[in-house]
Amino acid sequence: MSLAILQRQQQLTFSLHKYNKEKVMHILIMVSIVVVLLFVFMMAALLMLKAFYFKVDQGTALIINGVSKIAVRFDGGFV
Repeated sequence: MSLAILQRQQQLTFSLHKYNKEKVMHILIMVSIVVVLLFVFMMAALLMLKAFYFKVDQGTALIINGVSKIAVRFDGGFV
């Protein structure tokens, strides 16, 4: 009888380890997806900042017409 109980405990232990590995794998996949999405979002934000920044040559000015004010930049600025 004790041998049957021991075998049953080993089967339960194996099934719990398998479940934990699957659960950990799902969590790892979800975390990696979130990290990749954050990286893509940050790269897109940096590319947008680069696209809207204009550098001006020395001796010229950049006039930026905003909603409520007009800004004059001599070195560069976001448009």
